[in-house]
Amino acid sequence: WGWYILGSAFNNTIRFTDAHAAYFKSLKLAEELNNTKFLLQNYNQIGIIYSYQKNSKQAYKYFKKFLDVALTSGNQGHIARGYNNMGISLKNEGKYREAITNYKKALEIFAEQKFARGIISCYSNIGVGMLVLKKFDSAQYYYDMAFQLGVEMNDTVSLSITNINVGELYREKGEYAKAISHYQKAIILSKSPDLIQQLRDANEGL
Repeated sequence: WGWYILGSAFNNTIRFTDAHAAYFKSLKLAEELNNTKFLLQNYNQIGIIYSYQKNSKQAYKYFKKFLDVALTSGNQGHIARGYNNMGISLKNEGKYREAITNYKKALEIFAEQKFARGIISCYSNIGVGMLVLKKFDSAQYYYDMAFQLGVEMNDTVSLSITNINVGELYREKGEYAKAISHYQKAIILSKSPDLIQQLRDANEGL
């Protein structure tokens, strides 16, 4: 457990190499003990760091390990997270159709659990995949669903992300005035220090 805490400390200070070393030591102990909780935690964190490092193949490998353990344990929340994370890794590899399949599996479980943040994440991720595949109507549908739920939750983060995504959609369609309008809305929503990445993405869109 100590190695996991140390890994998280390194992770929080963006020392990914040190974080990985600590997580792998923690993982070795989890595997020796066959401790499901610690296996899931370590597989997830190792996969996330590989994602940060743009190593989608290794990220997929550890997210797949996470999902396999989650499926064995039967924990629906973990299973949904596993599918969602695998979708992200597949998207990063350019495998958008496979990514969408995984997002939809996660969405089904999140919907059954009424886990709003998970639902919004899946709507957004599916919309991004549809946009890349040039399925503009489908992308709009999923973005609209994400926006509606974000409004209901008064979730500034998801609303900012959705406006950026819709801006990208309109830009792809050549409707630049509408694109600019949504980027500007995202900028207004992204004034909090917690939304630095969203603010940067919105400004890049402009």
